[in-house]
Amino acid sequence: MNIALALIIMATRSASALSALPAASQCRVAVCGAGVAGALTARRLAEAGMSVTCFEAGRGPGGRTSSRRTDLGHFDHGASYFAPKTETFAKTVEEWVAAGAAAEWRGRFGTLRDGAFRLDEDAPPRYVGTPRMSAIPRHLLAHEGITCVYGTRVKGADFNDGWTLRDASGKELGRFDALVSSDRLMASVAGLPAPPAVDTVLPELNDLPSFAGAASKVESSRALVLMLGFAGAVGDIPFDAALVEGDDVVSYVSRDSSKPGRSGELWTVHATPEFAERTLTAAAAEEDPRSALQKKAPELVAAMSRLLAPWVPELPPPDIAVAHRWGAAFPSKPEDGTPPAISELGGRFVAVGDYLVGPRVEGAAASAEAGAKLLIGACA
Repeated sequence: MNIALALIIMATRSASALSALPAASQCRVAVCGAGVAGALTARRLAEAGMSVTCFEAGRGPGGRTSSRRTDLGHFDHGASYFAPKTETFAKTVEEWVAAGAAAEWRGRFGTLRDGAFRLDEDAPPRYVGTPRMSAIPRHLLAHEGITCVYGTRVKGADFNDGWTLRDASGKELGRFDALVSSDRLMASVAGLPAPPAVDTVLPELNDLPSFAGAASKVESSRALVLMLGFAGAVGDIPFDAALVEGDDVVSYVSRDSSKPGRSGELWTVHATPEFAERTLTAAAAEEDPRSALQKKAPELVAAMSRLLAPWVPELPPPDIAVAHRWGAAFPSKPEDGTPPAISELGGRFVAVGDYLVGPRVEGAAASAEAGAKLLIGACA
């Protein structure tokens, strides 16, 4: 049975036309995506007794909390940190801290403008994953009820009172009672911009009106991040993270090596939205976009050298200077009334993700909590 037919049946004969989901202890769930939204949803479902398989196209978990391991240490080239704004998320962060997956980053934060740094003395507590940001989804997925399948792109889905998933080669990945999507790009919605590197779309999900409708309204801006590493210290710099004002190239810098449990001289340099979009668009038009993007790394290094000049008159040549493209970095603010998670097919499909709440780690977590409750509540 295709999804469109299932929806027609539900509309004409009510949701009871589909069999109810089994009890939680008998429910098999596939979660697509191992970022915070997917990983936290998987964790809550496993804690409820469900058998969860998490599929992730990358080599490991990450999403908004992606990191890069190098010989010099770890770079957080996704979210730099998170600062809880709600009591609910604050309690979740306490769980992560207690488990050793996160810690408070007691750095020097502020604003950098015209060669002067202004310390933010009232900065709220900021937290990071330990020993890197991706430790958070990795911790969440470390549960006996969760099986992780990395390096696998879900490319096909058949629905017949349950889901049969396939990879890019057509190989069957298993049959599941319910499917959770933590990536809006799984719906190949007309007019939805999909970065060239993303091919995890499932056109079948266009038949799910609430999900496809919400996904089609989201516009994402891309980010360009430079990972900059030095084998030794470069100077006495008075800050660990700073918003950069009035610069045409750089918008934010972070000394990742100042985070808990780290050492060395490692920085992530975030380009301004205008510079990022211009650079990424030009690189995508080249025969080898990846190489074309790396050719822009020296320009970002030069911008960083200029920003640090008041404290480091001559920045030494970096040992690592890698430009990274973050495709769906900043989804647009959802429309008023958008639910934090979406349930379709009587709970057999649930969509979660920060695009439904807001482009922060906290938004991903809020959506995951809501999505897990929807699916648990749908079980017999």
